[in-house]
Amino acid sequence: LYSSAASDVYKRQEYSNASTKAKALANVRSLHTVISLSHLYKSYLFGAYFNIDFKSQKVLNNEFGFVWTPASGAKFGIQHVAAEKKPLELGKFWFYFSHAATASQTIGSEFAYDWTSKKVDAKLAVAHKFNDATNGKFKIDQDANVDAVIKHQYNKTLTANFVSAFSLKSIVESNKTKKLPIGLAFDFKF
Repeated sequence: LYSSAASDVYKRQEYSNASTKAKALANVRSLHTVISLSHLYKSYLFGAYFNIDFKSQKVLNNEFGFVWTPASGAKFGIQHVAAEKKPLELGKFWFYFSHAATASQTIGSEFAYDWTSKKVDAKLAVAHKFNDATNGKFKIDQDANVDAVIKHQYNKTLTANFVSAFSLKSIVESNKTKKLPIGLAFDFKF
């Protein structure tokens, strides 16, 4: 859909009001079109995404879902992502939950069920704000794989990221904690 061709090849249309947004981007030569829709009704947000090739008359991809906000800081969500290469069949279902437990801490979980492979995925995450300049995110999945990031902003220009990813299961089984991978990355904003 996206290429370096002349901008007159692409047509974009947008519509929005207080509760509904719709966007369409189309390549008028190939008839490849991307459409996204969302609608907010009270505490429910509904959304859909379609990637369509009208020339071959195929739906290349589609997603849909909704998010419910029952209270301030709490969200539940369900999403369906179409199966790759089979967009009109059931694909992967995602179930989300997040809750701002305190002003500085948010917990969340994510569960997925892949209809085609019958595989289940689960993740639990915690985000914590230590102070105005330092925050961290920690995530563990059903296979005991841990991802951790701690970010510290030194000033408006420099942020340091300390990252690690390891298998807690293999550490416990092998009883080796001396070789944990740790990375350091710096973000510069000018």
